[in-house]
Amino acid sequence: MFEAKIECSSTDIRNHTEHQIAPQRIRKIQSFFNSVWLLTGVLVSLLVGCGDQVGKAKMEAAEKMVRQGLEKWKAGADIKSTRSMDVPIEFYDDDWEASAKLINFEILNVFMESDGTARCSVSLKVQYEDQEPKDVQCAYQIVDDPKIKIARDPMS
Repeated sequence: MFEAKIECSSTDIRNHTEHQIAPQRIRKIQSFFNSVWLLTGVLVSLLVGCGDQVGKAKMEAAEKMVRQGLEKWKAGADIKSTRSMDVPIEFYDDDWEASAKLINFEILNVFMESDGTARCSVSLKVQYEDQEPKDVQCAYQIVDDPKIKIARDPMS
């Protein structure tokens, strides 16, 4: 008959046991990191959601201020009249300053720049004395630090 001797040291048994435990530890670590990623995702979503509300409120306020200024222009008021409104606004527009008449306007889009500055895209129908009305597409930049200033972008 064939007889075999198997010799095991305590180190061999310990190594064998550690290899059996290792997958369990790996699963626990993976589960922990999955939970951390999930929690991080939830927190980021909440923060982005709050940021969207702040940005949305800022864009709505910007649109309202541009609309108020353009309504004053359309009514024939001087550009400096916007500085005496309930909420004073320093409005800058070359056509308005040159005494052109605003026949009509339409706010097309309000958006935020990457630096947090609100901008308003507007279609204007402007008429200079003794000239045909002309359509103008432009953008206004709205800054509120510390005073509210609305300026027509000369590059638009």
